[in-house]
Amino acid sequence: MITKRSPAPYGFDLTQADHRLLRTSPPAEALRWCAAAIAPGAEIVRVQPLAGGMSSAVHAVDVEDGRRRVHRLVLRRMVRPELLEEEPDILHREATVLEVVRGCALPTPDLVALDADAEATDVPALLMTRVPGSVDWRPTDLDGYLRRLAGALPAIHATPVSVPVRAYAPYELEMHHPPRWSSRPELWTRAFELLESPPPAAEPCFIHRDYHPGNVLWAGGAVSGVVDWLHASVGSPMVDVGHCRGNLGDAFGMCAAFRFLELYLAASGRDDEYHPYWDVAAALGGLREDDPWAPDAQRFLAHALDARSG
Repeated sequence: MITKRSPAPYGFDLTQADHRLLRTSPPAEALRWCAAAIAPGAEIVRVQPLAGGMSSAVHAVDVEDGRRRVHRLVLRRMVRPELLEEEPDILHREATVLEVVRGCALPTPDLVALDADAEATDVPALLMTRVPGSVDWRPTDLDGYLRRLAGALPAIHATPVSVPVRAYAPYELEMHHPPRWSSRPELWTRAFELLESPPPAAEPCFIHRDYHPGNVLWAGGAVSGVVDWLHASVGSPMVDVGHCRGNLGDAFGMCAAFRFLELYLAASGRDDEYHPYWDVAAALGGLREDDPWAPDAQRFLAHALDARSG
């Protein structure tokens, strides 16, 4: 039986500065742009911050048109200039991907409007439809939850890619040596060495790249949609598996991470051996020595690499 821990999801425990940056209501010019994207004379009737994101400010925005129809939308604003400096085309990529996922069997957002150069908004922004459902970090039936979470991935991986989508690349390493606080420096050394080797060969497909419970919506106990396609790529399907396993290990414990892998392999019909490279890439990508979740990353690495060597 899988036991679950009380999760503390990434992006929910914000500093005051992050809260002001990410959760404060969008300025008037951004909201005017949202309304104008629907129809002349349309009006904003509700604005609410959406929890969980850290790289951009994301708000639910309801717009009422002249026929009193309410359009339920999501506004993403790129409020972190350092991210735009690193990836200036990030919103153009998301707009392209939103066209791609129209071919996905799962409900996904539709692109409504793009202002990548902030011509009408305060910062670069993208407007999309809002997918029904809500995030669930505290399921009452964990095994059923994992089964549905794993069962949704093959539909994503089967999505046809008819336009250029960037190829998968591991997130850059912020650490190159074992952290000073670690009692297992040899574990980190093995992990770094593994990442220096080429990724395991796999038939590339469309991948979400940030697949985890915070980007999956639920309604009535079923998956109602998948959101946040900002980093979608083409690569091994195991990228999504490893990334989700890392999040599940943090939130519910390693038994849940192993159960998810078992359920994914069954749902996808794959019988290839799962390589720990994908867990290591998920754990180390972007990790800093002083990140509060770094000890969790060490525990995840221990399970991934010790099981392999054993």
